[in-house]
Amino acid sequence: MKFSLVTLHVHVDNREATIEFYNKLLEMPIIRRQEAGPNMELVFLGVVGEPNLELIFSDEKFEYSGFSIGFDVEDLDLIKERLEVNGYKIKNEFSPSASTTLCFLDGPSGEEVELVHRS
Repeated sequence: MKFSLVTLHVHVDNREATIEFYNKLLEMPIIRRQEAGPNMELVFLGVVGEPNLELIFSDEKFEYSGFSIGFDVEDLDLIKERLEVNGYKIKNEFSPSASTTLCFLDGPSGEEVELVHRS
């Protein structure tokens, strides 16, 4: 068994901001978008053949249960600058080892996002 995807349920009011956050700011390519019923759309981001992020947009409000979505990043300073310019603030940053830095921030729909940089 291997990890396949993370699913986020997002209210439709946050659709474009959420897609822009993952697609533009974190540079995750959109694999596909599809309607999934009345007032519901699925968007898959990532790389084909690797674990993906699935966004489910609907009219329903969802609450998050305390998890984070982790992303390996090559240029942490560049990503942090891009996020800050777009109104996203790092809420916690630390290095559990000399070669790893972890940054946590809130995503556009309240989900916790973890950025992992390994040197």
